[in-house]
Amino acid sequence: MKHYLFLFTVAAASACAHAADLPAFPGAAGPGSTASGGRGGDVYHVTSLDDDARDPQPGTLRHGIKTAPPTGRTIVFDVAGVIRLQPPGRPGWLDVPANNLTIAGQTAPSPGITITGQSSKWTGRNVILRHIKFRVGKDQLRPGVATNDGITSYLQDSIIDHCSVSWYDDEAISCTDEARNTTVQFCLMAEGLNYKGHSYGCLISSDHDDARISYHHNLFAHNKSRLPRLGSEKGTGVILNFSNNIIYDWSGRAGYSANDMNSRKPLPNRTNFIGNYYIMGPSNQPKDVAFDGANRETQIYSRNNFLDSNRNGKFDGIDIGWDFFKGTYTRAAKPFDVDSGPIQSPDEALASVLERAGAFWWDRDEIDRRVIEQVRTQTGKMINEIDDIGGFPTITPVHRPPDYDTDRDGMPDEWERKNGLDPSRPDNNEDHDGNGYTNLEEYLHEAARDPR
Repeated sequence: MKHYLFLFTVAAASACAHAADLPAFPGAAGPGSTASGGRGGDVYHVTSLDDDARDPQPGTLRHGIKTAPPTGRTIVFDVAGVIRLQPPGRPGWLDVPANNLTIAGQTAPSPGITITGQSSKWTGRNVILRHIKFRVGKDQLRPGVATNDGITSYLQDSIIDHCSVSWYDDEAISCTDEARNTTVQFCLMAEGLNYKGHSYGCLISSDHDDARISYHHNLFAHNKSRLPRLGSEKGTGVILNFSNNIIYDWSGRAGYSANDMNSRKPLPNRTNFIGNYYIMGPSNQPKDVAFDGANRETQIYSRNNFLDSNRNGKFDGIDIGWDFFKGTYTRAAKPFDVDSGPIQSPDEALASVLERAGAFWWDRDEIDRRVIEQVRTQTGKMINEIDDIGGFPTITPVHRPPDYDTDRDGMPDEWERKNGLDPSRPDNNEDHDGNGYTNLEEYLHEAARDPR
């Protein structure tokens, strides 16, 4: 009996260790890469594009978030189209405090889910957010006065992957305050509205000492600055991996660090800039730089970053060394200790990002297609208003048929039959091949075209 108990304990410990080391999905990398999200929890189906923060109705995204149990939830989508956040103003923000949550935008029919009208704020732990489009626009209550980020993330132990964010009038995706152990990867952040000079990429800071954050394989296009903006107001600051990102068409300084606005105290930060590709576009001037440091508390490790400044329609960047980093900062002799995942050369990263960045990269909408084509041809420009590029497109809602997933376990009947599962029995939390991922996760990976 003691021998059996010992074997059971070892097996259980081994299973827990395996689960702890399991990537959130194939291709996840960085300090948030082992998030488990809603693994093992229930499944919630979004069936309605309606929204009302004052009284979220069953079937809506907001209701699914608000009622998420602490034991975990995966949100799947039986509908595609536009969710306009309501009511106007701050009360209509999409607040996401839930822990142990997966939002699987890749499960929506084409053209996917677009969220618009207000900001979203994410404050939970162990969250996986994938394949959602945030087309923010001006604040509905006080347009031109109040400003909206695309995603404000205070997330911990979480990953944001393959999201498309545009038309914000502050930052696209920021990680601040409680943020730590978080990855932002393969996202497309483009066309911040610059009518107030606030077309920005990301603020990166944390209230936690030595908080690890990674931004890798993202496309930043037609943003004025904050690519990124570094500096934490508390503690020792963030240790940031900023690698294999493509930065196209900025103005002045792409990224910079800062001092406290009131005390002028230097705000600490430590960053690895590795394998990024800076491509000048129509908004750039010859003297524009990649980064402008504000103080010696800004510690930078830089390696193999490319600049393409000639705007000749070809990608022929060269290694910029330290020449493109200006201002006051401290050079680091070796990389800081933060998980980066595999690092590609700038040329390899450029190809990967142009092929795979953004939501529904295999079936991009007209907005993302246009941005990608502008990077390829080194055209386009920063915009002030959505009308500058033709206005908000018409997106027709699409609904799954009633027999798409008859047992409501998140997996389509056809997929279950193809993989030897029973479409009449909810078996989403089983693991038919014993690899650590649930049956539902296996479907989510396939729906997202994850690398196998």
